[in-house]
Amino acid sequence: GTRTLTRTWTATDRCDNSMSLDQTITVTDDTAPVGSADDASVSCEEYDASAEYGSHAESDNCDSDVAVTWANVETFDVLGSGCYSVRREYTFTDDCGNSSTDEQIITVFDDVAPVMTGDLVVQIECSEYPDDNIYVTGEDSCGGEVEITFSDVAVSGGCVHPIGMYLRTYTATDECGNSSTFEQILDLLDTTPPVLSIPADYTVSADADCSADVSTAAAGEATATDNCDLDVEITSSDSEWTYTCTGDDDNTEGTRTLTRTWTATDDCDNSTSLDQTITVTDDTAPVGSAVDASVSCEDYDASTEYGSHAESDNCDSDVATSWTNVEDFDILGSGCYSVRREYTFTDDCGNSSTAEQIITVFDDVAPVLTNDPEITISCDEYPDGLIYATAEDNCGTSTITFSDVDVSGGCVLPIGQFIRTYTA
Repeated sequence: GTRTLTRTWTATDRCDNSMSLDQTITVTDDTAPVGSADDASVSCEEYDASAEYGSHAESDNCDSDVAVTWANVETFDVLGSGCYSVRREYTFTDDCGNSSTDEQIITVFDDVAPVMTGDLVVQIECSEYPDDNIYVTGEDSCGGEVEITFSDVAVSGGCVHPIGMYLRTYTATDECGNSSTFEQILDLLDTTPPVLSIPADYTVSADADCSADVSTAAAGEATATDNCDLDVEITSSDSEWTYTCTGDDDNTEGTRTLTRTWTATDDCDNSTSLDQTITVTDDTAPVGSAVDASVSCEDYDASTEYGSHAESDNCDSDVATSWTNVEDFDILGSGCYSVRREYTFTDDCGNSSTAEQIITVFDDVAPVLTNDPEITISCDEYPDGLIYATAEDNCGTSTITFSDVDVSGGCVLPIGQFIRTYTA
């Protein structure tokens, strides 16, 4: 490059006297090097902003080893994180500082599709479909954002009706337009049982045969809804009857209950059960009657039944019967009167009715008189009201009356004897 030399001039005369002076001669390098850089293309995966790409050539009129430097000026034509252009400026400098520049364009490209990862089968609740959830992830080799879209096609399978599975095809597209697909099965699950509504507890009176209509038409039908199943299956089953009255024997009849269990089941066998209580009530009293009776006072016992009674009930095959003496009336004597008796007929459930019975107590046996055939009294004691006989009645006490008739005999005149006739 630039350089200098000193030229010394000497003048000498014939006597060898001399004088010298120096002259400086400079050769100047003011010509810049000539250089060029070839454009280059590199994938986004390999691109490094600090690395050189492509080639460059440079020469100089003086410098055989031209210095080369470069700098990234700008990034432009950016389509995405993996597809853009870089403007680079090369500078060629000789030893004397003369320099020139050249532009290089590096095209960074992305020709690799995104990679998606995810489960091949995803299970979701049927109530959550359709959804906008994306069950895969997408990753791009150059770090840009990946857009994922999908479309679903119904396929056979699963327990949910009419469609239990979908084939979901995902498409992942990077910022540079590269795309890939991924297929995934969406298996619809139903883990939620139906919501069951049942009729209110049902009570009905027993009819004349102790029967009752407890069919679902009478006692009510159940309804059900489900998050996925539009046609929920509803069934019912009845327990055995339980008789609830206390009863007075080992065979309790009448009021009874059963439990009707309603069950709603969806297509995936989720079920809900609820109980309805059905009661048939015996509120009908038995029908009974008692036949009036007559009984002699000798045979009558206030704790003994007389005559007959009949009773029936719509439910109870063995009606309980009790009775009580209400009153004695039409009393003519201790052995002749009437008794009012009340019969009560009670079924196992406590329903009751009454009937009246009249018992006529009679006395058809005369009292028995006992006396001495002859009584002697002082004449001054006659007539008297004394009774010299006794009477005994089979049913109570007796009243004794008498009448006297004079007869001949005795020493007392004019009448010395009487025949006394007693009546009891």
